[in-house]
Amino acid sequence: MARAGTFRGDLAVAAPDTAFVARSAPAPRIEALAVHPEDGKEAWVGAWGAGVFRTTDGGVTWQAMGLVGFEVSDLAVDFRREVAYVGTGSGVYTLRDWGTAAGPR
Repeated sequence: MARAGTFRGDLAVAAPDTAFVARSAPAPRIEALAVHPEDGKEAWVGAWGAGVFRTTDGGVTWQAMGLVGFEVSDLAVDFRREVAYVGTGSGVYTLRDWGTAAGPR
């Protein structure tokens, strides 16, 4: 039985005018999702107890972006400025330069 989280169900992606393709999530309990508004192949997820992950190829591969072990519950990504704001049980953190964690805000 899967653990409950905000994201429930299967993860599937599709390019315009193509069929959806099933993908694996990078962690079992995804709590937050942000998709690039101009490039749907780039997405970020926040996982409870596992940190933040990013894909630039529609979920084929995932890169750990930081905050491993944190209980991520919220995520907002400013794709133009390359800054992610991550809500956790310990406060709000920023990830700048795509992977450099800063302290709570």
